[in-house]
Amino acid sequence: MSHFHRNIIITSIGHFLVHSMTMILPAILVVLEKEFSVSLIYLGELATIQILFLGIGGFPAGFLTERYGSRIVLLIYFAGLIISALWIYFSTTFNMVAIGLGFLGLVTGLYHPAGLKMVSYSPNISRYMGYHGISGSLGLAAGPIFGSWMANCLGWRSAYLFLGGLA
Repeated sequence: MSHFHRNIIITSIGHFLVHSMTMILPAILVVLEKEFSVSLIYLGELATIQILFLGIGGFPAGFLTERYGSRIVLLIYFAGLIISALWIYFSTTFNMVAIGLGFLGLVTGLYHPAGLKMVSYSPNISRYMGYHGISGSLGLAAGPIFGSWMANCLGWRSAYLFLGGLA
């Protein structure tokens, strides 16, 4: 397998994970409402925390990618997914879940500058960008389906743990 094929596989998995892990939350909001006995306002704040930190994570991501390279930033990204998935899995309080989702958002904010830079250095940029885009779209579609399915079968925490294990 060539260097470029390996890169597109890694970046496609990374792009899938960004979108699937952030889209689990909308599918499990009702479950969280019942488990933690919180109002819809608190659940809205939870979603805001995750998305806000995703945006905040994007600010240093470009700088870090330019300074240290895509590979280092992607290693931090994948390690961060594992850590946040474990944190969320072992969370016992609503505040712990909020911290875990905030960290997940911060880490997922690292992906796009590093992943897109890596893909842009491939010899078939258009084709590889297409593969990359498809994997992100599949993550957007799979995240809520997977999150709700896991919530029904093994509990909502397992959805994060499984995708963190994929990282």
